[in-house]
Amino acid sequence: MKKHLFISVLLSSLLLSGIAVAVLLIAPLTPDTQFMRVWLPCIVLLLSALIPAAIVSRFSGEIISRRINSIDPKSPESRPTYSELSPLITKMKNQGGRVAARLRELGLKKAELDEAISHMQEGILIVNHRGDILSHNDRALEILGANTERSYRSVLSLPEDQALRELLARALGGTRCESERNADGRFYRMLGSPIKTDAGITGAIILMLDETEKEHREALRREFTANVSHELKTPLQNISGCAELLSSGMVKPEDVPRFSERISAESRRMIALVEDIIKLSHLDEGAGDMQWQNADLGELAAAAVRTIEPAAERAGVTLESNMSGLQTRTVYTVPPLVSAVLYNLLDNAVKYNHPGGTVRLTLRDDGDGTVLSVADTGIGIPPEARERVFERFYRVDKSRSKEVGGTGLGLSIVKHAAAVLGAAVSLESTLGEGTTVTVRLPHHTPPQAEQG
Repeated sequence: MKKHLFISVLLSSLLLSGIAVAVLLIAPLTPDTQFMRVWLPCIVLLLSALIPAAIVSRFSGEIISRRINSIDPKSPESRPTYSELSPLITKMKNQGGRVAARLRELGLKKAELDEAISHMQEGILIVNHRGDILSHNDRALEILGANTERSYRSVLSLPEDQALRELLARALGGTRCESERNADGRFYRMLGSPIKTDAGITGAIILMLDETEKEHREALRREFTANVSHELKTPLQNISGCAELLSSGMVKPEDVPRFSERISAESRRMIALVEDIIKLSHLDEGAGDMQWQNADLGELAAAAVRTIEPAAERAGVTLESNMSGLQTRTVYTVPPLVSAVLYNLLDNAVKYNHPGGTVRLTLRDDGDGTVLSVADTGIGIPPEARERVFERFYRVDKSRSKEVGGTGLGLSIVKHAAAVLGAAVSLESTLGEGTTVTVRLPHHTPPQAEQG
């Protein structure tokens, strides 16, 4: 390259010099004009300077360009070059180092973000302004019904979801928004939020919350409120009606005791209902104020039997108890909750039994805890109702429940009390033959013993 440049400049210089000499020699022989004597030689001399300079500039530019292009941005000092380029190379090297460090930092931060996102229980989806997926977790794909084994680059590659598309459009438009999604029996709330920078809206974040349990609790609360209103309304209406008839003097003297007894019975029913509602509300809150302490299971069981005996006698039902298999009578528990479990199981067994029937209470140890069971020879529970009898206000036979004064909360109290105690509840029943409810109470260790 240098050789070619030198030859080109030399030849062009010689050529132009020859032309300049020729012009100078010829000029005196030409007519005496100012152009021929003055300007033409000047023009030739100027060209003789400019043309070689242009040639040199062209070839040197190509050389410098090739030199610069040959520089490796990752390792600019690896190739020898002109000393004039050293400041540029040094600057490139320093800038490259800073860029590499920044990229490593960003890579680490993205890895940390992806790791945090992957462990979230909520679904999260991060996209740019074009809808390209920048980050997501498997939970988001599960909620959207997408394959977690696949790689998704764009929102458009995800399964069709109009609610998600509309939410993204609003979020990318700069609006915080939310939407609902129902899929596979689950209820989800999706929150969309735009990502705003100095350059404007660069993307959006979609957060997907599973609120199935919350929605279920809300539905239960609404149902419970409606049931409570209905259950309290009925005895109040009966009490009010009987009281109005008595106060009006329309009741015959011989019927006054019957109306009075009706008022008394409905009052007792309402009191029992209110007490059960209070118990359930307390259990819903976790029964945190109830004290764990050592208690004699035999004494708790005997007390529950004594409480139920009057009702059993009126119903013509025989109570039996067997605690011979109870080797460990003293346990660490919450006595009021155990009493509630015993009372409600016995009360239910008596109410839904036949005259001449039997209710048998059994307590025994099985190594891991205490097994408490109440078996009756009553009406039994149909198969389709066995999963629902623990629901609040659920009654298998509403007419009989009203007749015997049941609130529909007894087994629900048993279920919730057992949950606080860490106990498992199971039910076996044969229609027309009887029902057995079993509660397995685990052995709990007092804190003092744990420390020792």
